[in-house]
Formats: sequence, C-alpha cells, structure tokens
Amino acid sequence: MDLLSAAQAEVAAGDIDAAEAAVTGSLAARDTGDGRFLLGALRMMDERYEEAAGEWQAAFGLYRDAGDRRRAARAAIEVARLFGSDIGLDAMGRGWLERARAVLEDEGPCAEWGHLELAAMACDRPDVDDVLASAERALAIAVEHGDAGLEARALADGGLALVSQ
Repeated sequence: MDLLSAAQAEVAAGDIDAAEAAVTGSLAARDTGDGRFLLGALRMMDERYEEAAGEWQAAFGLYRDAGDRRRAARAAIEVARLFGSDIGLDAMGRGWLERARAVLEDEGPCAEWGHLELAAMACDRPDVDDVLASAERALAIAVEHGDAGLEARALADGGLALVSQ
C-alpha cells in the first residue's frame, strides 16, 4: 500500500495525526495534487484554515499543470468555500470561483459544474430563489453523473431554500 492510500485508511479509521504523517511522507517522496488535496482536507479538519488553503492552492496548481481540469476545479472550489464561507474573505472566494469556472470552461458536462453551483454555502447566500435555482441545476447534474455526494448537498440546499421561502 502506498503512503497516500495508507493516509486514506488512517482517515477512515479516524486517526487524523497518523493520516497527516502518511500524507507528509507521501509528499516528501513525490509531490502530487492528490496528496496536497488530502493534506488540505486534514488541515481543515483541525481548523488550520490558512494551511488548508495553501495545500488546496498547491493542489490546484499541480492538477492544472497536469491538465486535470476537473480536479483543479474541485481544489479551487474548496479554496473558494474556505475563503468565502469559513474565513469571510468574500472577494478572495469569488476569485477562486472564477478560477474554477475558467478551468472548467472547455471541459463540457461534468459533475464539477454542479459542485461549482453549490460552492457558496446556502446559508451564506441571501437570495433564496438563487439558492433554489442553483440547487435544482446541481441536482440535475448530480443525477446525470451519478454523484451521490453532490446529490445530497443539492437536496439539502434546495430544502433550505424552500423552508426559507
């Protein structure tokens, strides 16, 4: 089992410290977008927001440089969410959303378009009609591409919008 797979197993077992050690070891051997993305998620779990943002930004660059536009978009969406919803730096969050949109522009239909629809947390969006419309678009994309996580989030955001109306 490689170190990145070991890190994912440690996450599943709930040992975040061991997972971070495994990812760090993996990155020392070979710097990858997947390693940086996972390390960003681990640091987010520990509320180390600036470090998480840095790892996701690095993942974005590695994915983009490798031509993996969809994963680059996912990394940019995480950075946007962190800045916009968790830290409150809305302008930086919007900038990262535009980076995600730019890398997806020539990608065609994919689940990442749905993730982009829901990048801003529903509770941070004042226009409930806009939240509902985004949730409906994301739900259709989730069903089309078989993305259960996106489908659950779209249903939750759509439900919040309906209750808020």
